[in-house]
Amino acid sequence: GELCATGSPGGVFHLDGGLVVAVESPGAPAPEALLLRSGRIGGEEWTALVRESGGARWPAAGLVAHGYTGAAQLRVVCAMALQDAAFAVVAGSVDGCERGPATGPSPASVPVGEPPTRLLQVASRKLAALLAMPCPVRPDRERPVPAPLSLAAARLGALQRELLAHADGRRTARDLAFRTGRGVYTVAVEVARMLGEGLLE
Repeated sequence: GELCATGSPGGVFHLDGGLVVAVESPGAPAPEALLLRSGRIGGEEWTALVRESGGARWPAAGLVAHGYTGAAQLRVVCAMALQDAAFAVVAGSVDGCERGPATGPSPASVPVGEPPTRLLQVASRKLAALLAMPCPVRPDRERPVPAPLSLAAARLGALQRELLAHADGRRTARDLAFRTGRGVYTVAVEVARMLGEGLLE
């Protein structure tokens, strides 16, 4: 079945046998967004795979068959998206929860699900760790801009360079996650670090 969490951003928890096998939230990139935005597969190739699979939202068999990714990597991407969407729901506001229809698991579900209590505990710990940082950020609130850079900027990592390129004062950590094809938690932590280092403000 499904558990629908209403709020901002809210989300849908897909359950199978009492375990969470997928979480979908507008507050975190779905597995297909992680694949597309990270450059692992292009938009045209994705469209062709969806067409080839008869319109499936998650053409997993085609992705593996055409060599775009391996089966193990797909499982990792789905697990990352599940964890990140749960974090996005917990980091936002939840107005209520209601049971949804038993429509079957999400197309991009993980083969072995997560116990709901453990999933929410991990998401809560991530949020607490993020908020305990010297310059904490919420995924959907602060909109950073690049600060005047020092000579140390030449030693920036790939994610830091991407965030500096896309931080324009209009995008939140959530927006930057979608833009870069990275997890919301990963981006929010990096934004907080960069604020503390004076790379963003």
